[in-house]
Amino acid sequence: MSTDAPDKPRAESADESRPNILIVDDVPDNLRLLSELLRTAGYTPRPVSSGRAALKAVRSVPIDLVLLDIHMPEMTGFEVCSRLKADGATRDIPVIFLSADTETDHKVEAFRRGGVDYVSKPFEFEEVRARVDTHLRIRRLQREQRSLLERTLSSSIRTLMECLHIAAPNAFERSRFVRECVVHLAERLHVTEPWTYRVAGALAFIGCLALPDDVVRAAFAQGPRPAEVEEAFRRHADIGRRLLAEIPRLERVAEVIGAQYGGTLPADVSVDTLLAARVLRVAQAYAAAVFDGASPAEAQALLRHDLPKEHELIPMLEGLRPEHPIGDGRRGHLTDLSVGCTILTPVKTTAGALLLGKGEVLSQVALLRLAEFLRSKRIEDSFLFEPPKRNA
Repeated sequence: MSTDAPDKPRAESADESRPNILIVDDVPDNLRLLSELLRTAGYTPRPVSSGRAALKAVRSVPIDLVLLDIHMPEMTGFEVCSRLKADGATRDIPVIFLSADTETDHKVEAFRRGGVDYVSKPFEFEEVRARVDTHLRIRRLQREQRSLLERTLSSSIRTLMECLHIAAPNAFERSRFVRECVVHLAERLHVTEPWTYRVAGALAFIGCLALPDDVVRAAFAQGPRPAEVEEAFRRHADIGRRLLAEIPRLERVAEVIGAQYGGTLPADVSVDTLLAARVLRVAQAYAAAVFDGASPAEAQALLRHDLPKEHELIPMLEGLRPEHPIGDGRRGHLTDLSVGCTILTPVKTTAGALLLGKGEVLSQVALLRLAEFLRSKRIEDSFLFEPPKRNA
């Protein structure tokens, strides 16, 4: 029986409740014995005879646990384990080492490489089964805990975005554009954990919740902004950092958002966190240029001038063609407007006071305010607007 590739799934392994156990050993008798015993115990064995085949197997079928021999030709079990732990897609798979070595140094090295357990050969199957059961149970509990945490986090993030949409609709609209840019750059960089990038892009302007309305409105208006407005507006980055740092699992996102204008990061920050901050900085600057009316080529030229240290990231914006935030629009009455519409020309009262600026996205509060001004005949019932973007 060839063991250079995973066994083809048998009929009995179609049941998803049967965990897939990858067995890696260059001795055919060991593979055969462990496969038969694991199958009898209710598992689906996936035997391979080399480290190369093991790395191929984890990419072709979901693996729940690995039984890994240490001494193999071409690639040792230590090397295989190190590669599994270096890959974000496989780093959480528990690895139990199998070896005839009794030296303490080998056991220490097995755990240092990321193994969760060590079984000495010749092994007793009951011992192997007990350890397999234990680590599969631990992994299942970890998955359930992570799933619960991610659902809780997703709910928290949605709540924050809804607050931003109501309190600062311009910031909300810009954040959707920034997130699209961040995701594009993360894909081009082939990052292993894009979740941090996506959330940082979505929450880049969450600190605007604590800024005065006039500062936010002036900051997101088209055209040059006074230095004092820019300085006041950029405080949102540190406000966002402090807000998110208190939420479990968003600490890293908080660091990225706090550094989006080049702010300092902790001395021990990871390389990936530093890269995420740079990506957000580029995406945010690109979005600002596009919202100011620059074409994609013009926006990239501006970035090359303003962010010379990010010269290797800027060309990666090529191919990104998000829908322009300000379209040709159409004219209509108040009854034609809805939440999410973008105002394309300033709305002023009959006395000349600015009520809504160009590019503002309507919230429910803004609609109620317009209705009140219309009832008192302080505005005209004519608006140039762009309908809400769908599926954004």
